[in-house]
Amino acid sequence: MRVDLMTRKPIQLLSATDFAAFAVWEYADDEEWLKGQDETWVRPVNSSAVPNRGYTHVAADFTTAAGRQLFGYVTVSTLERIPEVSQGVVFHHGTALFVCNPKGLGFQESRGELLAGLGLTEREMFPLSFRLRALLQGETEYLAGALP
Repeated sequence: MRVDLMTRKPIQLLSATDFAAFAVWEYADDEEWLKGQDETWVRPVNSSAVPNRGYTHVAADFTTAAGRQLFGYVTVSTLERIPEVSQGVVFHHGTALFVCNPKGLGFQESRGELLAGLGLTEREMFPLSFRLRALLQGETEYLAGALP
């Protein structure tokens, strides 16, 4: 499937190919009325910067505590005007592995699936550092941080 500005899909179907084509994806909330779409559908953002409007999913490079390099995306919230990242997804051999927020529902199960999928221990994995592949709107440095 070709990834372009008309691409729409449920968030759980986003792939590394999608983020290679567009570094930033947003919820298509204004399109929920379209047949087959609901609140989980996203679309690419036609911008090299992360817009300051709610939740977006942004391509990111990850580094595990043991130094292993990974690729995926993080969810960036700008609801409080200060960007916040609390979860993400790592792409590994065609699989999307969820990096759950420690306060999220199903955290322990999700963490176990992530570690098993990568063949790492908790100590080898965390803290998991990230660096966005797109600038936040109005910024000159890429946002970086760590997921616990």
